[in-house]
Amino acid sequence: MAIAAWAGPEGSSLVVYRALPVPDGTAAMIADALVNRMEHLPGVVILERRTEPVAGRTAARVELTAPGTGDALAPSGAGEFVVPEGQKPVSTRQVTIGFVRPDQTLYLRWHTPEASYERIVGDIRATLESLRLDPGEPSPPAK
Repeated sequence: MAIAAWAGPEGSSLVVYRALPVPDGTAAMIADALVNRMEHLPGVVILERRTEPVAGRTAARVELTAPGTGDALAPSGAGEFVVPEGQKPVSTRQVTIGFVRPDQTLYLRWHTPEASYERIVGDIRATLESLRLDPGEPSPPAK
């Protein structure tokens, strides 16, 4: 369920959303699940799958490129991506950060045209460096 969404510079977007909790889950499990969900879709190239410390916790990080519109990946069906009518397909970078929490799984997901990624990555880094999570809801600490 989406909690908040923003349109960013150069056609980028950020969505914060939550999903059901993953009992006894880890950031590595979240990263693997995200990759497994995406890696067999047409045109998807997985660029990174790792865990990293964010806001004092261990977070999953998955980066990929796929056909899209810059602010979102194009939907796929019948073995191919379909760009919405009237929009031009562009290679789109998706960066997903996931946190295992006792009551939910929390995600931050950016989309940006691949051609703009090097200019947007500083905004992503700044957001993650300034992120603060509610200390009243513990999740596994960063290692």
